Amino acid sequence: MTITRSIRRGRPRAADRRITGTAADADLLRRAARIASRTGAELFAVHVVKSDEIRNAPVDTSEARELVEEFEGKFQEVVDDDTASALVSFARSERGTQIVLGASRPRPPWRPANGVVEKVLRHARDLDVHIIAVGENGRPTFIKDDRPSA
Repeated sequence: MTITRSIRRGRPRAADRRITGTAADADLLRRAARIASRTGAELFAVHVVKSDEIRNAPVDTSEARELVEEFEGKFQEVVDDDTASALVSFARSERGTQIVLGASRPRPPWRPANGVVEKVLRHARDLDVHIIAVGENGRPTFIKDDRPSA
């Protein structure tokens, strides 16, 4: 998750982006960094670690950390079993104004709306939430318009 925030002279806060240790991290961080730079905001990338994951195999966030450093942002790890709550709480604690999340595909209508994205949307009514579509392989999903141009 990326959180952007302004830090000086009333600049706007940028975006939060959830770091998962997958190939989608780089694409989402680039998108969040663009949002932050366009608004003159500070970029935070947040990796939420569940308490049971601390003892198990940790997620490799080294590439994400390097990218965040390249974008002159800050990387934070937060330990919490409720990812959505942790992201929204972090955004508010840093006076963030935007959260950027990735979603691989839409939720089927028969599945309850209780995933991270849905929970963030419910809890972050005072924040702008950007949801970036990413494909199964971690790459952004694009729709090609095959209609002939006029």
